[in-house]
Amino acid sequence: MKDGASLSNATSLDDQLSLWEDDCREFLLACDASGVIIGLDARAQKKLGVKPGTSFFTLAAPGAEQKARNVFERGRREPVRDAEVPLVMAERLVTVAFRAKPGGDAGVSLLGCTLSSEYAGPLGQMQASMAEVVDLNREVSRQKRAIEHQKQQLETAYRELGESNRAVITLHAELEDRAASLKRAADVKGRVVANVSHEFRTPLHTILGLSGILLEASDGPLSDEQRKQVRYIRTSAEELQQLVNDLLDLSKVESGKAQLRPEKFTLSEVWRRCVGSCARWSTRASPSSSSSSSPKKISRSTPIPARSPRSCAT
Repeated sequence: MKDGASLSNATSLDDQLSLWEDDCREFLLACDASGVIIGLDARAQKKLGVKPGTSFFTLAAPGAEQKARNVFERGRREPVRDAEVPLVMAERLVTVAFRAKPGGDAGVSLLGCTLSSEYAGPLGQMQASMAEVVDLNREVSRQKRAIEHQKQQLETAYRELGESNRAVITLHAELEDRAASLKRAADVKGRVVANVSHEFRTPLHTILGLSGILLEASDGPLSDEQRKQVRYIRTSAEELQQLVNDLLDLSKVESGKAQLRPEKFTLSEVWRRCVGSCARWSTRASPSSSSSSSPKKISRSTPIPARSPRSCAT
């Protein structure tokens, strides 16, 4: 009868303990020398969701692995009390206060206690405040270093300014020599531009002549697409020829050999050329849109007549 009553009391006590199982915040872990969990109680399995063979360091929150390793290494040498380590439990970040003692075979026995939700908020605020103070301290140190660096730069700039003032006189003499060298280089450039521009004229005349023959259909009619492409070639050659003429005119102006040759012209012709140039630029800027101007519609497929010799300077 007495043994039966004791067994009944023990069963009743176990039932009562099971009622508080979810509210108990402590759990036990046993780790070997490398930090691998070799034993844990039922509460640890339920809270952490791990099994023996899991590394204790992988339970730490991202960025807290080194803190967990430090607690573990201290626990191998001496008892540790109330060392807080953030862990990930059920996909939530929970702060756990660990007590550690050296275990067998250079392992560590860890007794963890999760902080109550009543303290989690204030503790988080305190940690955030401490992190803010640390950041402010780092910012002040950084600004102090920046001020020191700027001071050194100002001192260096002051010394360099004195050296620059002394170098101005020498630079003035060098500028005169460079001006003479630039004048000689400009003369050489003008001669090179003139020679190269003359060399460009021969192949350009050939391209213009062959494209004109193709457009006249002397050897047979062309398809619409072929005629369109030939017009593109001729228009590009005419533009390149105009650039060559401009280079020649520029070289003559630079050498002082430009001559004015008055000629009569009509205002309508000048207007037509301006409209054609603007139409080509508009087509290049927006190939998908059609360019039009009054009174005549002009597009890339419409050949633009070559410009006649310059009326003012050649």
